[in-house]
Amino acid sequence: TIFGFVVPTKQLSHTGGVPDGSLISSAEDMSNYLIAQMNGGYFNNRAVLSEASVNQMHKPAVSTGDDTFYGMGWGVKGNIIEHSGATENSSSYLMMDGEYGIVLLFNSIDYMVSYDQILLGIKEVLHGGEPSVDELPNFKATYLIIDLILLILVALYILSLRSLFKWRNKYKVSRLKSIIRITLLLLLNILVPLGILVGIPKFLVPWPVALVFLPGIAHLLLIFPLLLLVAGVIKVVNWAIFVVRARHQVKV
Repeated sequence: TIFGFVVPTKQLSHTGGVPDGSLISSAEDMSNYLIAQMNGGYFNNRAVLSEASVNQMHKPAVSTGDDTFYGMGWGVKGNIIEHSGATENSSSYLMMDGEYGIVLLFNSIDYMVSYDQILLGIKEVLHGGEPSVDELPNFKATYLIIDLILLILVALYILSLRSLFKWRNKYKVSRLKSIIRITLLLLLNILVPLGILVGIPKFLVPWPVALVFLPGIAHLLLIFPLLLLVAGVIKVVNWAIFVVRARHQVKV
């Protein structure tokens, strides 16, 4: 999904992640896998894993908060045992809930919108409930807000470029206003862009990962700070030239 528009993409090769995921399967195969998980390791009267091993996999081991624990590859919360996974353009959800097993495979993924409500809605149906359509992910509303914010930021940036050509007049103001404008320049055109460029890979994900898993938005988050830095450097240079010329004129 790029700015809310779904674009077909090719599945990348993930051979490096095969030991822990990135497998290509089908709903039927994954259903058979869940049957074995829910049947003490047996499928079609054949043991593929011991019952003790299955119980060990499903045993809560480490708390992940909100009464949820992590076993061996499975999330455990009460009677619910689940696992999910995703690539850059696919996602999967597995859930064991008492006598029910649920498998959902999607040939899409959107990290700005959660698919969890689809899984929870199916769970409600199986238990005789009525899932709320209102709780399903609202793609249009989410991206309408995101795209509107991004358009405003781009528009403000374009308007800010006008000041590159009005620098001389801009600083024929009071000393206080000059200090305020220089402070905003250093903050918005230097510190904030550097914070985004350095902070995302340091505290979230590396840029190559972000560009693959969140195309469009991640590209803008990378390019926009670079454009702000370029404009900021030009403004700082213009300001320095103006100051030097102003002092020279005073001396003359």
